[in-house]
Amino acid sequence: MDVHGKKYLLGMGIDLTGRKKTEEALRQSEEKYRAIFENAVEGIFQTTPKGRFVSANPAMAVMLGYDSVAEMIAQVQDVGTEVYTMNEIRQTFINLLKKNQIVSNFEIQFRRKDGRRIWVSLHARPVCDKKGQLHLIEGIVTDITERKHQTEALEAREAYLREENIRLRSHIKDRYRFGDIIGKSHAMQNVYELILKASASDANVIIYGETGTGKELIARAIHKMSDRKSGRFVPVNCGAIPENLLESEFFGYRKGAFTGAYTDKKGFLDLADGGTLFLDELGEIDLNIQVKLLRAIEGGGFTPIGSQQNKRLNFRIIAATNRNLKEFVTKGLMREDFYYRIHIIPIDLPPLRKRKEDIPLLIEHFFKIHQAKIRKNPPLTGAMLEAMLKHDWPGNVRELQNVIHRYFTLNQLDLMNPDDLETSSPKSLPRTVSESGSTDYQTVMDDFEKKIFISILEQHRWNRKKAASLMGLPLRTFYRKMKKHDLVRHK
Repeated sequence: MDVHGKKYLLGMGIDLTGRKKTEEALRQSEEKYRAIFENAVEGIFQTTPKGRFVSANPAMAVMLGYDSVAEMIAQVQDVGTEVYTMNEIRQTFINLLKKNQIVSNFEIQFRRKDGRRIWVSLHARPVCDKKGQLHLIEGIVTDITERKHQTEALEAREAYLREENIRLRSHIKDRYRFGDIIGKSHAMQNVYELILKASASDANVIIYGETGTGKELIARAIHKMSDRKSGRFVPVNCGAIPENLLESEFFGYRKGAFTGAYTDKKGFLDLADGGTLFLDELGEIDLNIQVKLLRAIEGGGFTPIGSQQNKRLNFRIIAATNRNLKEFVTKGLMREDFYYRIHIIPIDLPPLRKRKEDIPLLIEHFFKIHQAKIRKNPPLTGAMLEAMLKHDWPGNVRELQNVIHRYFTLNQLDLMNPDDLETSSPKSLPRTVSESGSTDYQTVMDDFEKKIFISILEQHRWNRKKAASLMGLPLRTFYRKMKKHDLVRHK
């Protein structure tokens, strides 16, 4: 063999060796690709423009509810009508691909084999033939159903809160009442704001306030405006339940659990399931019940007396007290972990003596209630109104309500402090009880309001902004009242 022949054979050997290496690399690459294809979490597919599956990976079949890729390819004849929930969206998708565009993050709904709908994010590219026509569609599909539902729920919640916010905050500072709560003082405006925030949350609430300030009214307002409004509002006076009955009242019992347990009885927690449990006088609950309540609040559930069943219920606690619970914790009368589990949204309800500008509004409110029930209309004089404004109201709004009730019933103003009023009977009061000489209720109230405005303005040298701020009134409302009473500073 000559030299040229040897070189030829040598060249052939090198060429064969290179080809084998290339083939081996290609085989390894295909195996690697197939492993990725088979084990991918995302769905990978190829379809024709007419909607037939050409190939797909197992994840794609599972996503659409099929047991295997073969079953899916055999059963799905047209993805446009059988997989896409809206065929027109599929057509929009196809039109984009026909323009040789890559589609990315295309969020659509697919229909599974069982009929359930899922949200997916679709990434696809066109595969064209030699003539440039769309031949195949290759894509990757990610199931985003859970994320989509969370986003939709969040958007719906935000829209609801925006709507509620707009509705409830509209002219809130001009309002003298909030549901059944009366008062337009700065202190009560702060309470209204906290009610709005508490209503938008599902966190536990603690309301602090003296006896008679209206703690239950606040709790009911929060419940009615919350997502739990369709559930029950269950009020419980913790101080009125004997200690030996606390557990059975809260957690219920089963028939035969003890002597006298002739039937099953639901506890307060059962009644409040899906709603709100209002615990008035929270400081009166003993440590043993605190432990069991804490476990129920934290999701550990509770066991009714005489039962082996552990029950987990969905309820929210709004508590109220006139005690200093921090001192209770320090003295060992309340568990610290129970205190912090309840003390999430605190609301301090001011006593009536610290919001006396609300007294005329409350008097007017209670007068209207009793005037509707009782035909006789005893006159309220300026001296009486002044006496009620000077009174400290240790019983707060409840005391005021009772005073008005007694006044309509007995025709006598009876305050707890007799020094507040020299003579409580209207018959012995002077005839001239207002600037106009009238005993008409509205005239007396208007005259009194005028005096308040003049007093506040003089205290602040007729600085209307300061006076309006002190009274908790918007400047526009303050100006309107000044105009109503023809208040002009005389130099």
